[in-house]
Amino acid sequence: MSTILHTDEDVVLDFTEISMSLDSATIGELMKFHSALESRNLQLQIRGVNKLIRTVFRLNKLDTILHLID
Repeated sequence: MSTILHTDEDVVLDFTEISMSLDSATIGELMKFHSALESRNLQLQIRGVNKLIRTVFRLNKLDTILHLID
């Protein structure tokens, strides 16, 4: 998190190698990262999201908040 708090560039997380779903704690951390970056007009971009994780994001309406890249 400290790296994200001190960057002046958008952050891209690559989920290509993640084969399982995300728990609520992980989603909470992603939202903290997103908020920290957004407060400085930066983006948290997430790419390589598998079908299961994309469904979790969609069901929680996070696909409308987070920047998902195909």
